[in-house]
Amino acid sequence: MKKFQLSSVAIALALTLTACGGSSSNEEPTPTTPSSLSFGGTAVKGTLIGALVEVFAASDLEQTNPLGTAQTDENGDYSIEITDDSGEPIQGAFVVRITAGDDTTMICDAILCEGGAQGEAIPVANLELSTITYSNDTGVVDADVNVLTTLATETIIAAATDEETVIDFGAITVEGLAVMQEDASEIIGAVLGIDLSETNIYDVEIVDASNSADVSTDNAIAATLTVVNASFSSLTVDTDAGESLGDIIVNYVAAVTEVTTALLEDPTIDVGVVASEALVLIESAQSQIAEEVFDIATEIAQDTGIKVPVTEVPTVVEVDELTEIIGDVVAGTGAIGG
Repeated sequence: MKKFQLSSVAIALALTLTACGGSSSNEEPTPTTPSSLSFGGTAVKGTLIGALVEVFAASDLEQTNPLGTAQTDENGDYSIEITDDSGEPIQGAFVVRITAGDDTTMICDAILCEGGAQGEAIPVANLELSTITYSNDTGVVDADVNVLTTLATETIIAAATDEETVIDFGAITVEGLAVMQEDASEIIGAVLGIDLSETNIYDVEIVDASNSADVSTDNAIAATLTVVNASFSSLTVDTDAGESLGDIIVNYVAAVTEVTTALLEDPTIDVGVVASEALVLIESAQSQIAEEVFDIATEIAQDTGIKVPVTEVPTVVEVDELTEIIGDVVAGTGAIGG
């Protein structure tokens, strides 16, 4: 009886299909048009030439599965297109990572860099920069990458990696990511001693400061962040120990990330004790950065005849201010603390 009933159902289904126009077995399925998403931007520390560019889903926290790769051109620009054969819109948060290899060069954007003077191309192996972004309805994503976006992005990723947070990059919205970017911007501003409470680092146009004409002379935040970004090129490199400028910048970013994530995990800790070495490294670097900011701004003013409205960078991290800002974030006024 069971067999008969199943056969009856099959016959009834076949009749239904016939009544609707016959079996679909002879019809060609409609081909699906793959969807695409294009990423583009510029890698600036100064201009990075011949660096590897990779795009990852932000939910790929270990960054093991690149969705697309490219290399920066002579202007530091890159372009990557990713596709989805299902035809569904490609939406979500993405991380763009730039890695400098042995053949990568950088336009020196400080007054003097290890290996060359301002405007010259110098080797910059081992440098890693990143940014975090969100796709939009246009199918095109603009994502510039520099040291400032890297500092904020690494703090966000470190916070998301912490099991105590509720950050889910797989479900995050464009509005949610924007809040995280703003929180991270304010935190990095507190490290640098620059008020970024009303600024999203990711929205600021940071350019190669070796071209004085490109540096803003009417926007204090854009000018300051551009010159600070350039100042990292002046950091002391111990070539006898086999260090590269890329290594020094990566170490600085790691130290900032260690301090900020330690405070995100527990704003009540004494960061001067639990991350003392990291704090010393940060302040040592910023003593050089502060001096270079003044020198670069002076050089630009001489070239353009216009004073650059840069903010002075302190040489000491105001730990109390940093702790207060992170405490607000963790308490729920921002997104990073969950």
